[in-house]
Order: sequence, then structure tokens, then C-alpha cells
Amino acid sequence: MMFTFGGDDDDLFTHPGADEGERNATLCRLVGKHFGRGDHYATIRTGVLQWASRCSPAYDEDEALKVFDAIAKKENANADDHVEDDEEQKLSGEAYHGIVGDYVRAIEPHTEADAGAILVSSLIAIGNVIGNKPFFVTDGDVHHANLFGVFVGESGNARKGVSLKRALALLDDDFRHRNVVNGLSSGEGLINAVRDAVTKFDVASGKVEIIDEGVTDKRLLVTETELASTLKVVKREGNTLSPIIRLAFDGMTLTALTKQRQVATGAHVSIIAHITERELKKTLSETETFNGFANRFLWLRSRRSKYLPDGGDFVDVEPYRQRIRKAIAKAQTVGEMKRSEAAKTLWRSLYVDALNSEHPVLTRAAAITLRLSMIYALLDESNVIEDVHLHAAYAVWRYAQQSVLSIFGNGDDDAFESKVCAKVVEQPGVSRKELYDAFGRNTPMKLIDAALHRLEAKRKVYAKKDATTCGRPAERWYPATKTTTTTHATPERRNAESTTTPTSGVSGVPASNKTPTPDAMTFTFGGEGKMNCQTPTPSASSSATTTNAFYAPTPNATMTERESELWNAFIDGDLESEAFIDALNATKP
Repeated sequence: MMFTFGGDDDDLFTHPGADEGERNATLCRLVGKHFGRGDHYATIRTGVLQWASRCSPAYDEDEALKVFDAIAKKENANADDHVEDDEEQKLSGEAYHGIVGDYVRAIEPHTEADAGAILVSSLIAIGNVIGNKPFFVTDGDVHHANLFGVFVGESGNARKGVSLKRALALLDDDFRHRNVVNGLSSGEGLINAVRDAVTKFDVASGKVEIIDEGVTDKRLLVTETELASTLKVVKREGNTLSPIIRLAFDGMTLTALTKQRQVATGAHVSIIAHITERELKKTLSETETFNGFANRFLWLRSRRSKYLPDGGDFVDVEPYRQRIRKAIAKAQTVGEMKRSEAAKTLWRSLYVDALNSEHPVLTRAAAITLRLSMIYALLDESNVIEDVHLHAAYAVWRYAQQSVLSIFGNGDDDAFESKVCAKVVEQPGVSRKELYDAFGRNTPMKLIDAALHRLEAKRKVYAKKDATTCGRPAERWYPATKTTTTTHATPERRNAESTTTPTSGVSGVPASNKTPTPDAMTFTFGGEGKMNCQTPTPSASSSATTTNAFYAPTPNATMTERESELWNAFIDGDLESEAFIDALNATKP
């Protein structure tokens, strides 16, 4: 007996494909099933491409993705306030400019590595190969094309190592063997790798003797796949690594006051490092966060982009290496670089606000964006930074900024809370998605969530579900007020809209009282299995009394022992009103 595998009818990865005339409807159904199961956007997108290739005839990938994007957009609109952090932190298409962008687009379907990590690692690596001949002067500071980057992602699963290999594949073998080193352990070790020659004048012979020939090629690309170890070293008292790294970023003379004093001038150091978020938070000290160490790095999240159980197809790297080799040769003849008039206009528009942050890890936004724009221009064989190069550089910076806010937090929780609270007051009924939009779509949703929950705990705002929208009810946020009362629905209220506003951040609690007393709010058992919640009779100038019904366990009876326990906990402030009502209703037989 022969069995034929027909595939799962509800799964893009196993469905056998559809015939012409049925493909659109089938794809819509399958994508909807995946979204309904809560699958990740990137996973579904990969499934769409694989499914399209199995159709008969094969479904055009661009057409399939148009259908997918339309459904994804609709799904997001139905959810309204459901924005995943993974989707917030996406590298804009503007960043994929030029040779490196072409390379990443070519290999992206055939690697599990994060495309953004490959792109930025490649830019850092190429910036080091270029060296320190090209420079840009601003406010007396001289900037070269050297950059530091840290890629943050789970060990193994984030494919950080794969992204590094893909980036280094663009470099010539000789450079990789001679100028790429692994590990950062001490400032003295870093200086030694780019040290100057050491000479000594011999009085007897009247000649200068060479004690140490030093290093003639001052380009050094450091790869550190275990940055946590480096950060532990930096914490040690007397360790010079942190100040030496800071000097290396600035292109200053590197020196350490040791017995065997070494000096490195003209060093061109770049760093590509990897770490997990857990290790980062555990090992990066507050000192290094605020002393100028952390803000000299681009911090970027790195995630596995897809699953390729059979691996991807081979992509010939040589054509891209040849183009990059040609651009580097031209770049090494460039001296001072300038901006075009269009780039100057764009830079001025970005400089004051977009590139000016008080976050301790983001305070070198302008310097890093400038250096990125230099590399983009040099790869285009230009000594002039055009607006397209600055757009690409800013796209990378914006991606890094999103990563920093997600990893390190907002930097000033109280200030951010105040901004969120102001938005809620300004726009009562605002959704999380609308708040995300209001902050320019570059503040991670989890930071907005955290601020909302802190404000809710402080009874400054409260949330309720909006069941009037299609699909999933949207969660909407309102400022706490002192003049309105609350209507509690039956237990089904979790999926319905509340009809009035709480008197404070806690439902049913008068704004003047955190914990109500029997005088401030009375609960009496009424008929037909319901408990009535009644606020005191108001004065003529205040709002009318609102009586609301809840399911109660024993109508027309005195409180049971369990009900008394709950009531006492409520009076003592151990239970908020919502929890109190939920607990009472849970006792219903």
C-alpha cells in the first residue's frame, strides 16, 4: 500500500500548494491561521515564500508578499494596540544602500543570521580596512571611519557568529589573517597590537638602535565574541582597558603608564563584539554606562531571521569583494571629506533633535552617524557625503537607538512616565499603538507598557477594553479623574466596555480614599444572586449616585466566613476593589 503525503491543510510549511485561481484565497486562509495561532511575523513570511514555490504554477514571490503584507497590516489594525518589540526594531530599507546592501540582500534568503547584524558588521569591518586616511573635521574634532559595535542576542540561537562570518567574508584573506584579532583583555594588549617602534640612542656608537620595530599597519579589527569577559575585566581596579578603548575610538594616542611603557600613534581600531542581554545587564557597570565607554558603541539587537534546516543556497561572494576592493582602493586616496548642500540641510534637521539624546548610552549619536555616513559615501567611491548616505547612516542609528531603549531602558523612567501620562491626559482613550505612534515609532512598546503600568499603580491612569472595534478588543487608557463614578459589569465585563470612568486609578474607589471604608462605600447583598455596590449619596453639586450589580454567592443572607475575610482584606488595603469583587464572585457556587 502506498501513502501519499498531502500536507497539513492549515500550515504554510507543509501545505502542498495551490493551483492557479485558488492561490490567493488559499494563501489568505493559511496566513490567517498562522496569525490566529500567534506565530511570529518573520516565521509566517518565510512560510509564505516557501509555500509560493510549491504552487502550480509557482506563485510570484512579490505577489505573495503583497497579499501577506495586506493581511499582516489588517491583523495589526484589528489588534490595534498589539505591537511586538521584534517588529518595532526593524532596520529600515534606507540602510541597505550601496554595495553592502546589495550583498546582504543577495545572501539574506540563504542565511539564518540577522540581516541587520550582517550589514552593520560589514560596515564596521570595511571601515577598518579603509584606514585613517579619509577624515571629517567638525568642531575641531577629527573623525575617521572606525566604529565599535555590540550585537546583543541569545547565545547560539541569535546567529551572531554567523553574521560575523558573513561580514568577514567580504575582506581579503591577507587582511583577515594580519589585521583581525580575537579578544579584548587589557589596555596594554590593545596598545601592543598597534604599538609604535621603540628606539634607543647608543652613545658609544652614536647610532640609533631599534629595540622594537613596532607595527607599521595600524589598522586593527578586534572581534570579541564573549564581551561579558571583557566587561568583567573592565570592572577590575586599575585595569586600563576602558580608557584605552575610549581613546581608540577618538583616534588619540594610546599609552598606558606601565613599567614597559608602550605608545601607539595613528591607530585605527574597530570593534565587533557579541553578548547576551542577560550577561550585558549583569556585567556592564553603572560607571561604564555613564563614563563614555558604552556610548562609543553601536548597540544592536541580533535575532535569528529564519529557520533553514537544509541550509541556504551558495552565493558567490567574489563579485561583491571585487566591488568593495575597488571602493576601498579609492577611499584610501581620500583626505578630508565634506557634505553636499543637500546633506548639510538634512544634517541640520537631524542634529538638534534626532541626534541629540540625554540617554547616557546615546549621547554620541552625531559622531557615530557621521562616521557611518562617511563609510557609505566611501563605498560609493565619493569623497562627498550626499543626503542618500546620511539617510542610510541615520537609518542604522535609528535601529541602534531602538535597540538601546529596549535593552537599557529609557534612561530616565520618571521623565518618560511624565511624557506618557501627558499623552494620556491629552488624548483620553488612547491605545498603546497610538502611544507608540505618538513617540515617533522608535520607543520600544515594552517601555511604554512599563510606564503605563507604573502610572496605573500610582492611580494616575487606568485601562479599559474597547469592544466596539472589529476583532480583538483594544485596550484604551484614560487619565484618572475625581468627578466620575464607576459601573462594574458582571464577570463578562472583561470582554466588554466599561460605561463610566473610575473615580481614581482603582475601579470603584473614591479619589480621596485609597482604601474605602463602609462609610465611603457600602456593599449590600440584594436579590436574584447579585451584590449591589453603592456609593454614598452625593451633594447637590456632585455627580449622581451609581449603583452597580455584581454576582454574589448568597443573596439575602449575611456574609459567610470567606466573604468576611475578603471584606476585611479590602478594608485593610490588602485587596484592591477589582480583586475584591473578582474574589467575591469566584465564591459563587
